[in-house]
Amino acid sequence: MASGGGKLAADAPPPFLTKTYDLVGDPSSKDVVSWNEDGTSFVVWKPAEFARDLLPKHFKHNNFSSFVRQLNTYGFRKADPDKWEFSNENFLRDRKDLLKDIQRRKPTKTPKDEGPSQLVSKSLIEVGQYGIPEAIDQLKRDREVLMMELVRVRQRQQMLEQQMLDMQHRVEKAERRQGKAEKNQAQMFQFVQQAMNDPSVLHQLISRSQHN
Repeated sequence: MASGGGKLAADAPPPFLTKTYDLVGDPSSKDVVSWNEDGTSFVVWKPAEFARDLLPKHFKHNNFSSFVRQLNTYGFRKADPDKWEFSNENFLRDRKDLLKDIQRRKPTKTPKDEGPSQLVSKSLIEVGQYGIPEAIDQLKRDREVLMMELVRVRQRQQMLEQQMLDMQHRVEKAERRQGKAEKNQAQMFQFVQQAMNDPSVLHQLISRSQHN
């Protein structure tokens, strides 16, 4: 019994693949990520919303670039250069049983095997492990993610600038109202002073109002 259970556990696909499969097939988020028409690949339609809303829920992080790297390690390919569409021959709609056949790529070297002179940047490590074309594609995807983040930051900045302008206009309008009220108050005070010093002024005002 124990050996049978161990075999079943060994045959089970990695959690990353099952979570991604369930996420792609979830109809409640199909406007963000879904299968393509024939179910041979999946498309992340809204990368920003995908990273913000779905990744933290399923993978405990919000790094879209990290998610793409994970796909790369399991042999996924970008199916369309113009959108975030990924495919793997064993990642198919209604064929969850094939997930166990997707193998994780193994790096050619482990960090402990490398000496100090062999330490390189993360990008160069990816080149060594997965080949130059894959690394270039990854760098392009990282650049696109950064560009999207820059757009979001710029939009946020523009919104804050507009809010500041609106607030400034409200302050200026309030100051003008206050200045007008103070001017009217000063004129009223001046009139009262004149009426107290010269009662004829008050009589003239009363007489004028009666005639009107």
